[in-house]
Amino acid sequence: MPSRILIIDSNPLTAENLRLRLAAFGQVELMSKESEWSAKADQSWDVVIADWRLGSLEGPALFSKLSAPGRTLFLYTENAEVVDGGAWRSLGVRQAFSYLRRADMVLAVEQALSAVTASRSGGPLSFLLVEDSATVRQFVKTVLMDSFPGSELIEAADGRTALAAMKNNRVNLIVTDLQMPGMDGLSFVQLLRNNAVLKKKPVLVLSGAVTEEAKASLASLEKLSILEKPVKPETLVSAVKGLLL
Repeated sequence: MPSRILIIDSNPLTAENLRLRLAAFGQVELMSKESEWSAKADQSWDVVIADWRLGSLEGPALFSKLSAPGRTLFLYTENAEVVDGGAWRSLGVRQAFSYLRRADMVLAVEQALSAVTASRSGGPLSFLLVEDSATVRQFVKTVLMDSFPGSELIEAADGRTALAAMKNNRVNLIVTDLQMPGMDGLSFVQLLRNNAVLKKKPVLVLSGAVTEEAKASLASLEKLSILEKPVKPETLVSAVKGLLL
């Protein structure tokens, strides 16, 4: 189930800009008018980002209507005095940001949604990384541990070692190379898909040599994405989140 984000802001330009920044993290909808309240505010939202005012609703009147179990509230406003004044602290708001701190705002939402993903999976996330290069393993490990706090990563240098590791560990998602000694990544993925228990595991193929033949072999598989090395950290995180949702 995709994470759901609601942005409440009467300024359509600001709201659309924020929507574009958060689109990689889940389903994002906008509310810019008080008349849209009944259609959107009472729906199930993982994260709600609201300005201090919407129509006749302001401050406590607005956020008291937004508070709901399992919903994380953020204040995002151009009024820096409201943020600094701290009146939002007793309203169920996790954090408050001015428009000047948009990057911090996006990071806070990302961290909140990572926690949602972990709770839906039944606990901290566990990744299996199948890669024979120690350098690449360290890179992927650093990115995932930073982006998914509290998660764990199991390392394997080839497909056979990875299969053995999966017998004794709970795994939420697998990141695998294709070219490895022993059992290569393509054979490893095909074995997963032929296993009744493991075939639904999300798999991210991360390889520097993705041939057309390999793409054709993997094209029909569900819950699988392909990235080519080298990869940017943000691209890697976005792909992982897409597979986990």
